[in-house]
Amino acid sequence: MFLGQEVIISNARNIDERKRLEQESLINYERYKTVTEESAIGFVVSNLEGNIIDANNSYCKFLGYSLDGLKKISIRDINPIEDVDKNIEIRNLLIEKKISKGELEKRYYTKEGKLVYALLKAILQRDKNNNPQFFFAQIVDITAIKEAQKELELSEKSYKQLFDNSHELLYVLNKNNEFVDVNKKVIDTYEFSKEEIIGKTPVLFSTPDRNDI
Repeated sequence: MFLGQEVIISNARNIDERKRLEQESLINYERYKTVTEESAIGFVVSNLEGNIIDANNSYCKFLGYSLDGLKKISIRDINPIEDVDKNIEIRNLLIEKKISKGELEKRYYTKEGKLVYALLKAILQRDKNNNPQFFFAQIVDITAIKEAQKELELSEKSYKQLFDNSHELLYVLNKNNEFVDVNKKVIDTYEFSKEEIIGKTPVLFSTPDRNDI
């Protein structure tokens, strides 16, 4: 109380210090904008609550949102629900200084609901007093790589099914002439288990009545 009135006591030094910190934060933020705006890599800034406060063109294009649209949602809204806990864990580890940066492979939902993939690197920006300010993340789109991997897995699965079920004697040898794979027809014909054949050479079957290979 001062002369019967409630007042907030401060001083010029406190006000000047706060303005200085705010100005430094603004300079850092503007530096980020200059470096990332036209980058082919996605960049996003979110506050401590997970709300998106800024992103570059590549990040917006990656998810199919305008910047204004992204600012109306949070990180949770574009993550599969089963991935949310991992995201929170990374953020907490950064805040608690248990890690200096977070790195992981992530999934996102685009505005149209398509599932896309990215490699994420995230850091926590702090002020001069070491207080957390915002999260700054770099996003590299790896959707095409993931889709190619899936197609390759399907192709390999189809090949394996044809290989195993063929009525012909099929096998694969390495440069040392050792078996690395054989199909069911070979196993049934020579009455060896697959484990007994792998790593051996065709000499294994070189008896007079077993010389088909």
